[in-house]
Amino acid sequence: LFNHWICSSNFQKAAELALEVGRDFEERLGLPAQSIRLYNDSLDLLREDKLYNDALDLLEDEDGERIGGFSKRVFEQVNALDLAYIVRLQVALGKALGMAQRMTESVIAYQDALKITQAAKAARQFKDRSILFPVFTGLSQALKRGHIVQDAECKYEKAMLRRYVQEAKVHADPINLLHAVTLQADMYARLGEFDNAVQCFKKDIESLYDVEAHSNDLCDFYDSDIGAQSFSNSA
Repeated sequence: LFNHWICSSNFQKAAELALEVGRDFEERLGLPAQSIRLYNDSLDLLREDKLYNDALDLLEDEDGERIGGFSKRVFEQVNALDLAYIVRLQVALGKALGMAQRMTESVIAYQDALKITQAAKAARQFKDRSILFPVFTGLSQALKRGHIVQDAECKYEKAMLRRYVQEAKVHADPINLLHAVTLQADMYARLGEFDNAVQCFKKDIESLYDVEAHSNDLCDFYDSDIGAQSFSNSA
């Protein structure tokens, strides 16, 4: 069935099936290599401009600039639904590559997901920003494990977490906002920028966190109650 959707260039059907089957390969069978192939085969439908291609102009972009293998033509023409599938596939690809211990490629997949949403006009039509949140989680884990090299001032990490906080505030979901601000506060504390760390706590965490409303969800999503932990860390 998947090959049928690929051969018929039905990107949405191929993407949906790839995400479903790929998740089973990873969670039930422990076979990320198989899911990586499915994700890439689906993304190749747009990387090769099979759907967003002017029949009168089959030439590559003049400067050859591509993000995640996609030409600028795709980012100018892609609709919001196809863009959401691209981002979801990039996120799934980053996760699967991480499971396969292909860490450099995993980081690139996550980073490309962010670059794609910045480049695509349709990103402004996103109503559900939560599809981006696993990107920030994946990049944060890669930083923690030393798979991303940054300067002494951690400009990369600061910029990434700043965007995470911005996206979480737009989405207005307290669980992800608590996660984003807690990561930001922890980073500032690690760097010795204690005033900034305390400001994160006072401005967002202290006013937002409710143990009864948020503790269980934080444990389910992030394996621990990071909201409660931030209170002890702030001291």
